[in-house]
Amino acid sequence: MKEKIVNTRDGMYVQVLRNLMFISAAEAASMFPNINEEMWRAFEAGDSAVPKHCLERFSALFQWRNHQLVMTRPL
Repeated sequence: MKEKIVNTRDGMYVQVLRNLMFISAAEAASMFPNINEEMWRAFEAGDSAVPKHCLERFSALFQWRNHQLVMTRPL
């Protein structure tokens, strides 16, 4: 039986974003329907593939957060 090849880079990417935003795995998982903390940790560990919609939404959230920080810095 062949092993399933998973892109671990995506898992590391969402883990880095989550840590930079100071969000727990449970909080990150709660942003997506039908995903729980155990599944989220499997994504980060590379045990299962990160769904495309999760990557896109998490990246968008990170970009939005950074934009908000840039807007408040001049104050």
